[in-house]
Amino acid sequence: MKGKEIVPEDPSFCSAKCYPVLIGARIKGAIVFPLVEGYPENKMELIASKNIKKALSVKTGDDLEVEIL
Repeated sequence: MKGKEIVPEDPSFCSAKCYPVLIGARIKGAIVFPLVEGYPENKMELIASKNIKKALSVKTGDDLEVEIL
């Protein structure tokens, strides 16, 4: 699967690999894998234009279905 690499203009920030996703079967967003040495391989960042917790009535620690588009 091919993601998009984001390279920041400011070198003090890290690059990242991003993939478009559908969160909870209804919110478009992206998963972001920071390209940082030592960053855990089993961890990802999840972003969206909406507040995911509020829109899906979930809280920290709840499981979410995330489909890579």
